[in-house]
Amino acid sequence: MELNNSIQTIQWDLLTLKRKLNNQIRLLPDNQNIQRLSTNPNCFIIKFSEIQKDKNHSFSPCYYDFKYQYRNIIAKLKSINPLEYYNFLSKIINDKSFKIYRGVNMHGQTCSEKIDLHDSVITFLKSLI
Repeated sequence: MELNNSIQTIQWDLLTLKRKLNNQIRLLPDNQNIQRLSTNPNCFIIKFSEIQKDKNHSFSPCYYDFKYQYRNIIAKLKSINPLEYYNFLSKIINDKSFKIYRGVNMHGQTCSEKIDLHDSVITFLKSLI
């Protein structure tokens, strides 16, 4: 009975950790160089001069959408054992990117997307670990 209670306590603690980390990631700052559209928060405007200032000069909208990157990090965390969270976050901070599974195409091939993380997102993630 005591072992059962200990297991339940550990499971509850892991669930609490998962929720707290997800909330902390969700609350990380958005990109101050974009202006989100009020009619659709997934759309935004960024000045071309801001893209030129960025050392990566990425033309991918996803690179400048911090909230998109946070949502994908949270989605990836859902598929990972909570004991591996620190290792995963450390790896994506070092690699500045990660892959997320997107399903299987009509040919049966696994599809994934590489998410390149903005330098500011990496800085914000470092503050969590």
